Amino acid sequence: SVTCYSRRGMSRDLYSERSPLLLSNEKKSLQSSVEDSTSQGSVQVTNKGIIGNLRAVCRGPQRIWSVLYASSVAVMISILFGYSLGYSSPALAQLSSQSFEIGLSKVNFSSEMKDIFGGLVPVGAALGGITFGPVADLVGRRSGMMIVGIPFLIGWALIALSRLVAGSAFLGLIYTGRLVTGYASGAASLVVPMYISEVAPAKLRGTLGTLPQLNVVLGIGLVYGLGAIPVTNDDYTDLSYDYLAAVAFGLVILIELLLFTVKDSPQWLLVKHYENAARNALQWFRGPQINIDPEIRDLSKRMADHHELTYMQTFKLFPKRTVWKPLILVLFIMFFQQFTGINAVIFYGSIIFKDANVTSANQVAAGAIGGIQILATIPCVLLSDLLGRKILLLIGSVGIAIFSTTLGVFFYLYDTHNCEHSSVVNASIKSDIICGSGFSALAIVSVAAFIIFFSLGWGGIPWLLSSEMFPMAVRGKCMSIATFVNWIFATIIGFTFNSYQNAVHSYGAFWTFAGFTVLSFFFVLIFLPETKGKKLHEIEAHFAGKHVEDMVFEKNGVNVVIE
Repeated sequence: SVTCYSRRGMSRDLYSERSPLLLSNEKKSLQSSVEDSTSQGSVQVTNKGIIGNLRAVCRGPQRIWSVLYASSVAVMISILFGYSLGYSSPALAQLSSQSFEIGLSKVNFSSEMKDIFGGLVPVGAALGGITFGPVADLVGRRSGMMIVGIPFLIGWALIALSRLVAGSAFLGLIYTGRLVTGYASGAASLVVPMYISEVAPAKLRGTLGTLPQLNVVLGIGLVYGLGAIPVTNDDYTDLSYDYLAAVAFGLVILIELLLFTVKDSPQWLLVKHYENAARNALQWFRGPQINIDPEIRDLSKRMADHHELTYMQTFKLFPKRTVWKPLILVLFIMFFQQFTGINAVIFYGSIIFKDANVTSANQVAAGAIGGIQILATIPCVLLSDLLGRKILLLIGSVGIAIFSTTLGVFFYLYDTHNCEHSSVVNASIKSDIICGSGFSALAIVSVAAFIIFFSLGWGGIPWLLSSEMFPMAVRGKCMSIATFVNWIFATIIGFTFNSYQNAVHSYGAFWTFAGFTVLSFFFVLIFLPETKGKKLHEIEAHFAGKHVEDMVFEKNGVNVVIE
């Protein structure tokens, strides 16, 4: 159990992570001082999931709402992330219309143009993930989140204004807008978890750490829902792509204003020697009645010895077991997350349903991909600290493999019976059943179940693992590498899905995804350790194969990483 102050102060175990590299005598001394300071009474916080932890934390005078509010504002940026991902589906369904007019000319989106439109976001996100870590270290977590809003504003403005031009200028604007919003999405996927991990209570870090994924699917659901709004127009029947971009632009401005109402990470402020600002921020997070002196002294001591490592210094630490082992695991997890095929479903949901002869494809995609993904992510948020990361990934792999297979079965029967040209095929009872509208329900159910199982495990857990499996000294750099690699794999899917689908047919594409998902099940089962309920130094001890007391690695007299 973890003790939190009920009268005089707040436990440093609950709200901050003591260095996992303290020598054993330092740890005993610190533990003794905490026990002495809590002698007037305490409440116990146990690992009982979000409800139990919230109830225990909120019993004292501590102002838990500050942490929850700051985390909620931060994860709103993830809504923009999801909006950028989901935008491809309603926008491409409209832009690929043969009669869609831009200026004085008509635009016909080829398969290659669709690949570029869908693939530019992960390309930009990969660049954002690998480059924005140093920016967040330089300007701070809150300022970093504010800076992320700038490329979001530029990108959505370019897309919204693209209707005013024609031809190659039109393509240049929307492609540039997609690339820039992708860069902002990759930066957001890095800086938001970083901020939450530094301000959240340790016992709620797993729950709050999965909130970004919930907001990603909220963003996807929002753009799918808006894209399904019917309008009256000769060329298209849904809300125009430029109006969708304008909505995103307004949402960015709202989030930027809200970020002014939260405090920056006290840990980062102390690293930069802004002691007064760090004290004010920590007091805001803990509440005015809390004595923060013990915690601020502990933080000051640890941050004074903190040395940020460059990428080259980080690479030199790769031979350490506590670096290369979790890094390899996380990179494989990121690979399997993308090769479940989720982004193919998100990017091209409306097109998939249209190919399946589903009427009102945009409306069906909005319900199946948007709303269901929102509801399905909530159990992941609630269960990540209760059931554990590993079991959720295993359950997700089983479900995704099953329903990728059934979706492939649908397209196989659909293609082999030539349902796309069923009006010129000699009708038979079997063809009527397979090509009828009732059989399209198999595609809808398969996509919906696919999304449910993905959201349960593979949606948020990989990002949570990325934020907790690396040693403190290399966490930022390793998270940048993991984010970059994740989006590189997403880029491969985004650029090649349409072409691969044309080469092996829709059923071949989804059976390929099913095969990768089966591999992910065995990888998680055999190699991935469970991190539920473990502190960061315990996770490091697992990878080092040693007891915590034996794990000391010094750099200029400072314990920075363990062997």
